[in-house]
Amino acid sequence: MADDDWGLCLDLQEKNLAALNNLKIDGEAPIPAPPVPASEYSSQRGQDEDDDEPEPNPAYISLMQKLVRTHLVETTADLEIQKRDPNLQFIP
Repeated sequence: MADDDWGLCLDLQEKNLAALNNLKIDGEAPIPAPPVPASEYSSQRGQDEDDDEPEPNPAYISLMQKLVRTHLVETTADLEIQKRDPNLQFIP
């Protein structure tokens, strides 16, 4: 599409849009009810998430905390903060 003429693409898009504007729908189709009520699904979902992953043991948690503490690196490098809107004031 990068090699296509943008004018031709625009004409084609406008032609397709005009065809959609003339589209008539006779009646609304009813929305089917979900097979499982939402309240039951959410309660089942919460139970499944808890059962899938076993709780880590205290030794594993302690090891991970030790690794985080010992492998952190202090840096004095300058950071450049890029903002989405450069006109907004930065508040640290």
